[in-house]
Amino acid sequence: MQKAGTGAMDRQYQNAQPGCQPILWQAVDSLLAAICPWRCVCCNSAANGMDICADCLNDLPWLGNCCRHCGMPLTLTDSIICGGCLAITNYSHSVDLCIAALSYEFPVDRFVTALKYRHKPEFARVLGDLLTIRIQEQIARPDYRLPDAIVPVPLHPLRLLQRGFNQSAEIARWVTATLQVKRDDHLVRRVRNTPAQAGLSRVARLQNMRRAFSLTKPVTGMRVALLDDVITTGATISALADLFKRAGAMEVQVWATAKTVR
Repeated sequence: MQKAGTGAMDRQYQNAQPGCQPILWQAVDSLLAAICPWRCVCCNSAANGMDICADCLNDLPWLGNCCRHCGMPLTLTDSIICGGCLAITNYSHSVDLCIAALSYEFPVDRFVTALKYRHKPEFARVLGDLLTIRIQEQIARPDYRLPDAIVPVPLHPLRLLQRGFNQSAEIARWVTATLQVKRDDHLVRRVRNTPAQAGLSRVARLQNMRRAFSLTKPVTGMRVALLDDVITTGATISALADLFKRAGAMEVQVWATAKTVR
């Protein structure tokens, strides 16, 4: 896999260089796209029916055995819950199963940034495909059961108006297309336009999320999967999971393309 600054993906984020280089890049990329429509977003080599070639796919920072409640990687292969979750007094276990595909680091952070802040919708497909790979690993386990509905983490209407799209819903669109699970974008809504979470501690984020969401219809007995792009402290998904469990949901899974682990 090519390193930062040398691959095709980095050319999308770095400032244009003087002279004719950007024009040359566009011409080369256009020619390559005509010859082989599937190009790797990391190294620009041919990719067989995917947006990432096999070599780069293997080099991604995949997460291994993780805590079933928060998605944090576990050091012991026979563990299922991390020390942090065990240490929380009266831990409610509102999240029955957390499935995070990748560590939030290069190049995954670039994928998320490209979708979320540069509105490059093709990266919703990239992130959706990567998450689907991880979910399919779970499906292969005999004790795993798919949810009744996938619920993207909602944005407040004002935030949605400003951004123009919900990145979690865009990712979910590709996941549901492959797994053929119903997606419900309207089961939960964000009723408080909370301040940005970046830079806040976990406690502050949890306080920030209080009464931020509401359900639009009954969920008693349902199995749902809350889908988010990135899990940081887990405050948002914890608030949502608590809401669903208090309303009578049978099981709450959390699916995320990436998890911050450092």
